[in-house]
Amino acid sequence: MKQNLKVFKADESSALNAHLDLLEQTKNHVEKHPVTYKKIRELLTHYKTIELTLERIYAQEPLSVTELFEVKSFAVMTIKLNQIIQEKSCFDAISLSSMKPVVSLLDPEEIGINSFYIYDGYSKTLKAIRDRLRQLETLISSDKKAKREELSKTYKIKVRPNGECTVKKHEKELLDILDNHDDFIYVSDTMMHRTYKVRISDEIKQHEAEMDRLRLEEEEEELAIRQLLTSQLGDYLDDLKHNISEIARMDLLLAKAYFAIAYQMSRPRIGTGCKIKNGIHLKVQEYLAKEDLKFMPISIDLDRGMTCITGANMGGKTICLRLLGQMQMMAQYGLFVPCESFEFELQSFIFLSSQDAQSIDKGLSTFGAEMVNVSKVLDLADKKGLILIDELARGTNPKEGYAISKAIINFLKKKLSVSVITTHFDGLADEEDVLHLQVKGLKDVDFEDLEINMTSIGLIHQLMDYRLEIINGPEAVPKDAIRISKVMGVDEKILEDARRILENREESWVN
Repeated sequence: MKQNLKVFKADESSALNAHLDLLEQTKNHVEKHPVTYKKIRELLTHYKTIELTLERIYAQEPLSVTELFEVKSFAVMTIKLNQIIQEKSCFDAISLSSMKPVVSLLDPEEIGINSFYIYDGYSKTLKAIRDRLRQLETLISSDKKAKREELSKTYKIKVRPNGECTVKKHEKELLDILDNHDDFIYVSDTMMHRTYKVRISDEIKQHEAEMDRLRLEEEEEELAIRQLLTSQLGDYLDDLKHNISEIARMDLLLAKAYFAIAYQMSRPRIGTGCKIKNGIHLKVQEYLAKEDLKFMPISIDLDRGMTCITGANMGGKTICLRLLGQMQMMAQYGLFVPCESFEFELQSFIFLSSQDAQSIDKGLSTFGAEMVNVSKVLDLADKKGLILIDELARGTNPKEGYAISKAIINFLKKKLSVSVITTHFDGLADEEDVLHLQVKGLKDVDFEDLEINMTSIGLIHQLMDYRLEIINGPEAVPKDAIRISKVMGVDEKILEDARRILENREESWVN
């Protein structure tokens, strides 16, 4: 069921809200009754998939004893699960069909243990066969025991329960007797001993032959009973399938609730645009936690139209972009989201453009691969969607990259989609109808102090400010690459040359 999760589509807001209501109710109930849900989860861990067994029931193929046990076990656990649900008022939206008839069918003697056996009570014929087998087993055991005791007493030897006895080789007289005795069969010799086995009498052989015949009859009768039980289980096939579906739905709903609790997630709210308050990117947070670092929550407030996010390298622009995609996707899958609050509108598609290694492998350049992807979303731009493009036109020369980026921004800003582009280019977000957000990054960091106290790249992560601020009017994109390079130990002569080249480049752009 998890693998087949469907995205709630743009016209399914009512269905999504109903699902989120149910998830919120479940989450709140789990938090109030943790012990009850611990019992439910423990019970769920013991379920085994029985879909293939149900297919055999449908095809009327006689189930094996193991398969009948699995059906009985499923039914017994479902009764226990249903009792907990009803007693504690859990999962109001989930209804389980009664499994008592199935348990009665597979436990006719009402033993009440979680096992299965083809009981004598299923058939008078089977009971008669088994009674005779038990009688014969008793007769054979009794006859063998009497024979062992008689021979042991007569010849003063110890005949073991398996009918064997061992005689020392220096007892030649006894060896001669046993070698020529009709009741003993020679088995083997060692350096010191000779072993014999008591011969089975003709009467016992007749009993054993009868037992072999009866066991075949028992197998045939058991097969007939398994076929009958399989046929009778067919009457409850729909109930079994229904319960499997409901228990799977319950299990997945419970997993979503625990997922939301574990990461302190909130319910997404359907509205307009895309508005995140203190959002967390789960993957990045997990990575930073391994380095004993914390993820700085990100807040974003977007409406339809175009938004440009600028900032220096390592400033978190890509993380902001991917956070938007993560939140939107989680919400449209009916999950709670890792943030303080999230308002969104259902989109027809989510598009993310980032470096496509597969396209590069096919012979396309970075820029070519990017344009292949971007052209696909431009064809969808008249539909509602979330368009996320990371470092647009980064793979070509700056002048053409700027021109292409500006043209694409002008195209997308008139569309219904929420479009977000990250960029290093100055001037792309200067127009009034383009929202310009800038990652603070290392804007407030004292780089001289950082250089003195720099111990590892982790310090930069700690000082990095991922928060976004609205930029009104023209403002250049922060350029911290040279300063960061200095902190990381790059030779000062190289950095001086880089500063000179950058100044000359900017003058040529102005001219």
